[in-house]
This record gives sequence, C-alpha cells and structure tokens, in this order.
Amino acid sequence: MIESDAFVQALQDIGVDFFTGVPDSILGGIIAELMERRLYTPAVREDEAVAMAAGAYMAGKIPAVLMQNSGLGTSLNTLISLNYIYHQPCILIVSWRGHGGKDAPEHL
Repeated sequence: MIESDAFVQALQDIGVDFFTGVPDSILGGIIAELMERRLYTPAVREDEAVAMAAGAYMAGKIPAVLMQNSGLGTSLNTLISLNYIYHQPCILIVSWRGHGGKDAPEHL
C-alpha cells in the first residue's frame, strides 16, 4: 500500500491544490497528512465538499474530495447538477467501508 505522504505528494505533483472532504477513519492517514501540510478544508457533508470543490475550481484551483463510499450517494445530486452540467472536474477519493463484511451494516 502507498504511504499517505507519497500519495499526497503525487496528487500535488499533478497539480491538485485544493483538498476537502468528510473525516473518515480509512482515509485518516491521508487527511492527517493534508492537515499537516495545511491543505485540507473539512466539510460537514459530502455534497458540501463537492460544492466547495466546485467553487475552488471556479477560483482556479484543481480540487480533490475525500469521502467514504456511503457518502458518494449523498453527493450525487451536487455532482450531477453542478459538476457535470458545468463541466467542472473534480478528483474523488472514495474509501470502501464495509469491504468483506467487516463493518457496520449501514456501510455495506
């Protein structure tokens, strides 16, 4: 598995300069690395994070949004009605909670 610092550096190397998302234990190492570099803007909900990323893109940034898989459904309306319609790219980094049945039923 790739280390968090190497992953964040690889994203920065390709120009990603705005990171937001909802705290997630699986992505915790990446979020901690982003916070250490003062690059992470936390969001309350996944759809809010996608909207923040859209605003960052309009301001000239290259955004990435971090979330767990259950949040992907929460963000679909924003992804379609904002990002898709207005052709605003956004990198989504989505963890897979409940893989192998090792988590709470609501994460499966």
